[in-house]
Amino acid sequence: EVNDGDTARKRICNNSGSLQHAPAHAHHATRPNSNSTPGVNRTPGGKWMVTIGYHNNSCYMGVFDTRDEAIAANDVARRTFESTRDRKLSKGEIEGNVRSAKEAAREAARGVVAARRTRD
Repeated sequence: EVNDGDTARKRICNNSGSLQHAPAHAHHATRPNSNSTPGVNRTPGGKWMVTIGYHNNSCYMGVFDTRDEAIAANDVARRTFESTRDRKLSKGEIEGNVRSAKEAAREAARGVVAARRTRD
């Protein structure tokens, strides 16, 4: 989420990658980050949520069952954003990059689940 200038309205990237205003309670949705991984927070329901700041927006990457899945998703999504972080982009380019990062994050989390299944 991000304050939108003087209006103090908050915006987040929704599941489709486009920007929308966040509900007023969105900043209360997670507990403090007790795992020291920026952008990875535990939800009140015990799952793990990933959000990443990108071009002045807090972009929701998803909610994951385990901390390991969330960390893998966070790492991959951050790497996806890295090459374009300092460039001026259009809204459409930002939304496309957010969609790509979300897909990469989901793939990374699925890889953690698959690896865990083969270990068990």
